[in-house]
Amino acid sequence: MNVTSTRWLLEANQTADALFVFVSTIYVFDGQNPPYDEHATPNPLSYYAYTKLQAEHLVRRSCSRTIIVRPMTLYGWHLPSQRTNCVTWLLRRLAQGEDVKIVNDIFNNHLWVGDASRALIAAIEKECCGLFHLGGPTTLSRYELSLKVADIFGFDRGRILPVPSDHFPSLAPRPRDTSCTTRKMVDMLGIIPVDPDQGIEGMRSTRPPWAEEHPRANGQELFATEHPKTAFGSKGR
Repeated sequence: MNVTSTRWLLEANQTADALFVFVSTIYVFDGQNPPYDEHATPNPLSYYAYTKLQAEHLVRRSCSRTIIVRPMTLYGWHLPSQRTNCVTWLLRRLAQGEDVKIVNDIFNNHLWVGDASRALIAAIEKECCGLFHLGGPTTLSRYELSLKVADIFGFDRGRILPVPSDHFPSLAPRPRDTSCTTRKMVDMLGIIPVDPDQGIEGMRSTRPPWAEEHPRANGQELFATEHPKTAFGSKGR
């Protein structure tokens, strides 16, 4: 789908010759030699990442005015109809009083969704064509990030249990450390990403998009509330 749908969009753009923006993934790397800059050689481990990389090649060959971004693992509030991310999934589980197993050997410089949005807008407004890696300033394991979430939101961190990634054999292969450099993001786009403490605290100080349907719910009750269109708890971590 990543390749075919991209080809269709490129074909539709031939007459318009509009600026073409493609969102790829940082998982085009195998995680063996971080941090990765925009000149690093990709080596995808999963089929998903492989198709994203093939789509990147197609975009470069087919269009002269292109912006390609490889965002790091995102976190932040999402709309009720959208899938969960590593933070909102965790909040749901902790609010329900569940013990949660989180991998402690997968590392990222996790990116707050607000910074990802700002970077995309800046690239489009400045028409900064080329390839950009989008990430946060701090590399953490998924387990370390989860402890920060529990502490900032006031949940029991003892319910978060560290496990190695091979504890989940059914998951697609994931690179161990895809941390990326953000120099180009900062220098060319002017976006200085927030660290996880700031990003998670920013989430805590605001109410999620589905909060208006539960105006009397406090923080922990709100995260435990099932929204009919929200995929909370639909995927393991």
